[in-house]
Amino acid sequence: MSLNFLPGQPNDTIQTVCQSSWQEHTLMAYCSGNNLIILSNNFSKLQTIYLESDCIAVDIDASNGHIAVAFGSAVYVYKPLHQVMRNPRWVFCTKIFHDDSKVNTISWGSNGELAVGSNYLSFWKIREEFGNFTPCLLWTKKQFKPVYRCAVSEDSQVI
Repeated sequence: MSLNFLPGQPNDTIQTVCQSSWQEHTLMAYCSGNNLIILSNNFSKLQTIYLESDCIAVDIDASNGHIAVAFGSAVYVYKPLHQVMRNPRWVFCTKIFHDDSKVNTISWGSNGELAVGSNYLSFWKIREEFGNFTPCLLWTKKQFKPVYRCAVSEDSQVI
């Protein structure tokens, strides 16, 4: 019998842990303080990404392996360094900033679309052209109360 100890306790927010399957890897990402910790099959640690402040939410896009992490009023998106790797690594590719309100939730849709919930509910498309990633705001709406949970349908038609 073996015991596995994971580094750091997850933060106490609603969307601080995420699990997904991508290219025969079972990925689990969680926020612990100002760290994003990425684990793979059998809880083996793949990578720790250090951020500017405590993470609020994380989500993994199962179609392309992108990981979005929210902290403060920003969302950082990380992409796999290479599409085919035994032990994948992630690198920063773009930052999303909409307004000064704190981001509470994020959710990937299809085709690189990302819903972001704060005092606004906004919907972004992450465009890739020649290796450069650019966030493009598709839709936004100020909410009466802050958004703490959102989910996007598989075809990205409903948030």
